[in-house]
Amino acid sequence: MNDKIVNFKCTDCDVKIRANKILTYTCPNCGGVLVPEDDKYINRLDNDIKGVDEKEIKRILSDEGKIKKLLKKEPLKKIAEVITVFINILKDREVGFMPKAIAAAALAYLINPIDIISDLIPVIGYLDDAAVLMIGFSYIMKFGDAALQKYKKTVRYKCQLSPLIYSVTYNSSNLIYNYEEESKRRIWTISPGEVKKYGLKLINDGLIRVPEVYTRHPYLNKTIVPVNEFDAILSNDMMLEQTNFSKMLGAKSIKINIRDYEEKNKKISNNLDIKNKTVGADTKFDSNNIIVTDSNYYYEFGTFEDINFDYIKDFVWCFTNFNNLYNGLISARIYNEIKLNVTKVGFESNNLMNYKMRAEVEKKNIFDLNIKFSKIVKRDIELVIEFYDLPESIKQKKDEIYTKLNSLMETRKKEIVSL
Repeated sequence: MNDKIVNFKCTDCDVKIRANKILTYTCPNCGGVLVPEDDKYINRLDNDIKGVDEKEIKRILSDEGKIKKLLKKEPLKKIAEVITVFINILKDREVGFMPKAIAAAALAYLINPIDIISDLIPVIGYLDDAAVLMIGFSYIMKFGDAALQKYKKTVRYKCQLSPLIYSVTYNSSNLIYNYEEESKRRIWTISPGEVKKYGLKLINDGLIRVPEVYTRHPYLNKTIVPVNEFDAILSNDMMLEQTNFSKMLGAKSIKINIRDYEEKNKKISNNLDIKNKTVGADTKFDSNNIIVTDSNYYYEFGTFEDINFDYIKDFVWCFTNFNNLYNGLISARIYNEIKLNVTKVGFESNNLMNYKMRAEVEKKNIFDLNIKFSKIVKRDIELVIEFYDLPESIKQKKDEIYTKLNSLMETRKKEIVSL
């Protein structure tokens, strides 16, 4: 193997990757920190834990100021909260001795001048320290002590990163390295078998194509979408959900009026980021560079006899920044018995994928695929929904139905947040 390429493993799950050894990485599967898969780190930490006593713990705490100064250095700042938790564990009288011994042994590497790789070598030495610290952290998190639960709940070492691209190929095992992590994008090359192994699934339960490039759904972390069809698939997905939401409440017909603003060339400045399960955009464009296109859709539905609660299990968009299409409709329909609803909403971009990642995908040109992105930068939607009269069976138990709808919606919302 290339001496610059090292095998890494995740401290939280069973993912293993091959990547450049002078960097620390975030697990592309679960968001945990990856550490070098080398017994020398584990063996040394295990041996040092045996030598920790109360005197050593006090010595480590006496160097707290020195340790905190190191948190600004790469790659230690990436796991600064883990190091802070170690210090707090050493101070916590409710925590048992063994977790403290692990924390002390791991922190000793930050103040010990003799590392496996000298800290005099920038980044590389601290990579050693980060590896030992994360192994120690994984040890501590396996303890069932009640006193440690607060640390398990508060640690946020899982980083928000640039968008992840899945490069699916049959030849992933033959590559020198299979993971790249940069500020603008991450690329994880995996096989179709690994797609299944890590619980990934194609949107709408489609079949995985190979070779192909995918990225994550903006709200469903285990759902992947072909990069080449990202815009079209998610646009259709949003409109289908709105249709089903309306049908659930007894829509007789839906008229959808869409106005798209499409760029003629690539002079638009767009900063569209997907983070913390929200999508936001700040789009600036020159009106002389825009083509305006109108499209209209009309759907009619059969009779309405009762609420179909089964639709809720598939809802996604009504719990996101796009919920302007849904707000207040349940209450207005059940209690006010509205028969007509008109909703207008504007999205600053129909392109849900990060623009910077688009540029990186095009530049990287994985598999030499002919990747084409939508040029729509703004979309205005008007929904005109005509409803059937509420059946008497619903009128007689409005409170019960309204409570059930909201309960199921809240349950589904929690599922989306946890995905």
